[in-house]
Amino acid sequence: MRIACLALIASFALPAGATYPVEIDAKTNGLAIEVKASAGTPLVVTFVSKEKANATCKASIATGLDTPITKTVTVKGGKNTAVPFNLRTAPNRVRVIAVCTPPAVRSETKP
Repeated sequence: MRIACLALIASFALPAGATYPVEIDAKTNGLAIEVKASAGTPLVVTFVSKEKANATCKASIATGLDTPITKTVTVKGGKNTAVPFNLRTAPNRVRVIAVCTPPAVRSETKP
């Protein structure tokens, strides 16, 4: 009986450390930016930039049950930027949608 209770308690602890499949849909708009995600607690989305200029990237995660969570970051040229997401529930699967845009081009006007 004691072993059955311990097994039941251990099964509740599994979702916090369990892994799950992560689908990545990256729209980099021609930028040399790679998007990676590591399943776990917390889920971490990493942007790896091979660009010289900074870019603005938006990452949204959807677990299917909760409302999607969106975060926007500036990815510096030639640097890695990690974005952690704390999930409210233990998901079966996570979909990451990442959209990166180049820096805004400043237009100079003559007075």
